[in-house]
Amino acid sequence: MNRSVYRDRSLQVKAVLAGCLFALQLTGCHGKDPVTAFSPPATKSQPVATIAARVAKDYGKVVDSGVGTSGKQVIVFEEVHTSRLGHLEIALMLTRLANQACLGKIELEGAMADNGPLSPNWLQASLKKTNTQDAARGTAVRLLREGEINAGEFVAATRTDVKVVGSEVADQYNVPPPTQSAINRYLLTIALMSLSDEQRAQLDGYLKSGDKQKAKDVLLSVPQVKDLFAKQATLSTMTAEETLAFDKAVQAKAEEVSAPVSENDKELMQQQIAYDQATVDRSITMATNTLAACDAALGTPVAMIVGAAHTDGVVAQLKQNGASYVVISPESFRRDTLSGGISIAAFDRKANAKSVDPDGLPGAILDGRAGHLPPPVLETTWLERKANIYQATDIISRAFAAGGNPPFNDQNDAIGQLDGITIDPTSYRPFTLHNGKQALLFKISVQVGDSPDDKKDIWVAASDGQPPKPPIDPSLVITPEPPEDNDPVEKLLQDDIEDEREAERSQKADGQDPVESEHPTSDAKELIALTDKTTATFADNPETAQRNMEAAG
Repeated sequence: MNRSVYRDRSLQVKAVLAGCLFALQLTGCHGKDPVTAFSPPATKSQPVATIAARVAKDYGKVVDSGVGTSGKQVIVFEEVHTSRLGHLEIALMLTRLANQACLGKIELEGAMADNGPLSPNWLQASLKKTNTQDAARGTAVRLLREGEINAGEFVAATRTDVKVVGSEVADQYNVPPPTQSAINRYLLTIALMSLSDEQRAQLDGYLKSGDKQKAKDVLLSVPQVKDLFAKQATLSTMTAEETLAFDKAVQAKAEEVSAPVSENDKELMQQQIAYDQATVDRSITMATNTLAACDAALGTPVAMIVGAAHTDGVVAQLKQNGASYVVISPESFRRDTLSGGISIAAFDRKANAKSVDPDGLPGAILDGRAGHLPPPVLETTWLERKANIYQATDIISRAFAAGGNPPFNDQNDAIGQLDGITIDPTSYRPFTLHNGKQALLFKISVQVGDSPDDKKDIWVAASDGQPPKPPIDPSLVITPEPPEDNDPVEKLLQDDIEDEREAERSQKADGQDPVESEHPTSDAKELIALTDKTTATFADNPETAQRNMEAAG
């Protein structure tokens, strides 16, 4: 995995007062988003810092801000690429920002500027219809919570009044990292050649006895590289600029002591420096494209989403160009950047534009599975099919819970608009769970190739309600305030964030550290809470789908 994934700037930043007043004023937002069908309240002109403090309430923190004179206004949301919880929080803050400040554009790391706005028409079509709107909203939130899409993609999927565009150029984004760590090889070479006779004897003795930790301690204590080893341990909190400087410092030390570095290792170091230089250059490019977007923003702020390693470089460009700016970190970053994260394996799949789903779940079936922010997947066919499976499952489950009977002909219009999937009307099979609740088994056929005949069957067992949660100390439960503007999307995000936070609090109460996971449902045998109304299990055969539902229910 690209080591830049975890190279996120230190969040030990003293927060600037969020209420500091900017001279620039914003015009309030009016009108109705045709996708969300939500009319935000009109707002009076407000300083951008005031707006930022309001949208960040309970879910983020203003960690930096500055006043410029150019009239350009930028709100920077910094993220950790693997943090699902962080992207849930950013999505909620962006939703608030769009509702309250008439946000017109989001510049997104990982997406190419030349590709134009993200346009997931397949989900927006469902959001426009009252009979599919709830399922579409719930599906979008679920995909975000799973880590399939990021906060910017979520906004693109759920709104038409905000354009989400790429801030990158391919020549920089596609610079590959080295296949092996040049830094480790350089430091080890320098350390080995610099050992004293006493240290070499100690090292040999520890290696023969199998005491790897003491052998490592000997290498780390070598004066020529002691400080560099210490700095290497902080790579995960370095900015892009600091990382590039560290690469060059290691290279310079090797030259200073005439370390016998192999030609292969020299080539790896050149690749590392080129990669990290491209990372620095990407910060400048993303800021430049965002500043250009401000020219057409008509006095409203432009938001940008960047990995935290880019924040310092981006802010330097904003200052240099006279922009007023605010930097917001998700609230979860103040506790642990790994909170609510996805595993390295899941992130590697995502980096290759595949599903984060582990084997056995819909994304793994559909994506053809045999350090930057990963590219958007919002317009990929496999994500559309997965979302349509989720929507169809929610629509049918709601109809069944409301007393409807198979084959649910009254839902044909809603299901028919979901491209690439069909439900076998003869496959419906109600069954009773151990707790007395009713569940429904049925088969969804999904087109996975160019031909309509190229299909895979996915069996679904669905029931209404949420899966049972483990017992938790009531004192750890925090009930968030309802959205001030009654936005249903914000309420769904709020509920999922609280679920993730509650799981984190429960782990800590049990003496566990927050850990990364494959998925909020990391095992195909577990129930998936698709929406606030529907839970389901998925399998490639009916027996497994029903058995998993019965075991969980």
